[in-house]
Amino acid sequence: MNIEEIKNLKTFEERYNYDVSKYIEIKKVEGVSKKTGRQFSYELKYLSWAYAQKIARIVDPKFKWIAVPDENGNLNRNGFVLIEMTFLDETQQHYFPILDASNNAIRTPNTFDINTAQMRGMAKLFAMLSGFGLSLYTGEDIRDIDNTGTQAKPKKELSEKEQKAQGIEYINKNSKEFKKEIDKYLSDYSTNSLDNIPIEKLKELCTFIRETKKQKKGA
Repeated sequence: MNIEEIKNLKTFEERYNYDVSKYIEIKKVEGVSKKTGRQFSYELKYLSWAYAQKIARIVDPKFKWIAVPDENGNLNRNGFVLIEMTFLDETQQHYFPILDASNNAIRTPNTFDINTAQMRGMAKLFAMLSGFGLSLYTGEDIRDIDNTGTQAKPKKELSEKEQKAQGIEYINKNSKEFKKEIDKYLSDYSTNSLDNIPIEKLKELCTFIRETKKQKKGA
């Protein structure tokens, strides 16, 4: 790991584009679809939680995170854990589901299940907050694997202009709740208009918004 190289990554985009392929873990998911009864198998890639913590502390010695218990002191929040993280003086929270080896929700998780969810939730929130490894999650909201191992049938393909227009419309609908995140993207491109942001970055932002809203709703 090139520590100086990592320290010199100053913007969200630079960290997003940093090659983390040496630091990822691959989770093979297998099972039987509850909808179709067919067997499925696919792989998920994500930033290793150990490397996530190491990179975070290299960039920000004040980096910290916790799993937030509910009012009764329980870390299991109806099948989710709530992770709170502070990175470069910015604090965010993220709900992460407690899942089994087949990526299904666990109704009665044990201590190991909850701890695993905390570690994976930490790694994902770090990716969302810092940019490191975030590309591994891009498109997660539209992949729609639904426990079959295959993607859903594609809808009518839209032109890049239409995709961009839809993305901007969705972002604008959520501009109050995600103002801070949207402003960060605008600042990175020194613009006041979402039209001036590349479509891939707009997709990335849409993914972040959808994932965050989905987790909050599920909790």
